Amino acid sequence: MNKREGRIKQIPKPIIYDVGLMVE
Repeated sequence: MNKREGRIKQIPKPIIYDVGLMVE
């Protein structure tokens, strides 16, 4: 779960949020 947040912090974008939810 930390990995997902780390990516969002690196590139705060709506696409990243969608990808993070899809990956989980």
